[in-house]
Amino acid sequence: VYPPLVESDWVKDSPERLIKVILAGLAGKVVVNGEEYNNAMTPFRRLKDQQIAAVLTYIRTTPDFGNASYEVSEELVKQVRDAYGDRQDTWSQVELEAIHGPVTGDWAPPVVEEVVAEEEEAPAEQESETPAH
Repeated sequence: VYPPLVESDWVKDSPERLIKVILAGLAGKVVVNGEEYNNAMTPFRRLKDQQIAAVLTYIRTTPDFGNASYEVSEELVKQVRDAYGDRQDTWSQVELEAIHGPVTGDWAPPVVEEVVAEEEEAPAEQESETPAH
């Protein structure tokens, strides 16, 4: 009846999308892991930023859920709430895709990508600093 949280492309995708759904709810047809669902999720904007971050981090990182994704920070929840927290209408998949693009389930935070790029460059820099014999 309801979309799964276990091994879910939605859960592994942009946490901003999930934060918006928690704050304002979600209604209408949604496709999760290739399956169509048509139900509604109640908004939970009364939850504190820390609570939303904790719940999303739990379902995104706990092995029991099989999502192997990234943590969600309280700061990110605050940013999304500041930008969209006054929204009274529930979100639709179409509206969220207009902002975030289609759900792919392969989202990674930009910080991780920058760290990887720095680590790849570091050995080359170290080699060039070594005096030639």
